[in-house]
Amino acid sequence: MKALSKKEAFAYVTQLVNQDSDNNPQLVALQRFFAPPIPAKPHTAVDWLKRFIDPKDYREQLTALYSNGSRLVATDGKALAFTSTNMPAGYYDVKTLDRIGDLGEYPDVDRVIPPKNISPADHYVIGSLDCLESCVEGGKTLVKVFDSWFDMAYMVKCVSGSAEIRFQRPNTNHIGAMLGHGQFGSFVVMPITRAKV
Repeated sequence: MKALSKKEAFAYVTQLVNQDSDNNPQLVALQRFFAPPIPAKPHTAVDWLKRFIDPKDYREQLTALYSNGSRLVATDGKALAFTSTNMPAGYYDVKTLDRIGDLGEYPDVDRVIPPKNISPADHYVIGSLDCLESCVEGGKTLVKVFDSWFDMAYMVKCVSGSAEIRFQRPNTNHIGAMLGHGQFGSFVVMPITRAKV
């Protein structure tokens, strides 16, 4: 008998998981093992969101995608990404997009999403992160947007695949987070406090 390819094994195990009414954890783990890897360059909004998941996070809620019924959300606790969806409310496996059990209450992301600014003076549009002022501090590359500094690694993750990036000035009455918009959805990133120079 010929060995199954990884793609064939994934299809077979997925069929077994769908037939298993007990949600056998070993079958689910096997399905995740054979699932295709997250694409290096996102091609869809879901591919982009998957980049914000840390599968090793101790907070189980942050190891899955979450839908509230109108917005699909992913966060690693440092950056938050979201896009519109019609997926029913609940948690979704990051690799298979299968709905998974209740992982508890998802963090209140509305508390960190800044309110939208209407004024054009509060928006900044660029085609690439390369045009931003940058510096290296503490071994990290930082980029400046408006008057705030952000970790370049998070910004690259946020804008990946976007030909145009729109930033909204952080609201001083809010927690200082910056709202941005790329090709696949919106993101929120917290600024970095720089050492005195």
